[in-house]
Amino acid sequence: RFAGFAHTANDFEIQSANLALQKSTNEMVRGVATRATPVFTDAGVALERNRNEAGITAVPDEDFKKIADEAMTQLNSLSGPDFDRAYGTYQLRLLTAVVAQYGAYSQDTNNSAPLRRYAQTEFPKMKDALENVTRLTAGK
Repeated sequence: RFAGFAHTANDFEIQSANLALQKSTNEMVRGVATRATPVFTDAGVALERNRNEAGITAVPDEDFKKIADEAMTQLNSLSGPDFDRAYGTYQLRLLTAVVAQYGAYSQDTNNSAPLRRYAQTEFPKMKDALENVTRLTAGK
């Protein structure tokens, strides 16, 4: 389940960052999106490598996928300051869940070693992404 969750999160982050770079003129939003793209692209590559090593299929977490899909639908329909606000709100919501999942998965020794190692390696990067979004939504 973690692999599916992480796959959905990486896809959402890349897609929403690309959308932000297309739609937003806000420098802070564009900065968050620009920093997120390589982080989550690299995370996706590392996830696939570790998932394959573990012999696990990435079955989507349907609840998280539904939230991410709804967020993308909403973001696609917005522009200007409305897009910027929604982008920050969705990023904060989804990255909070990502940090919680990665943190928990990285600590549980009952989990697959390759995926636990992936979560441990990516966890600090996810926390940094959340901190960037927290500053964005606080207007700093």
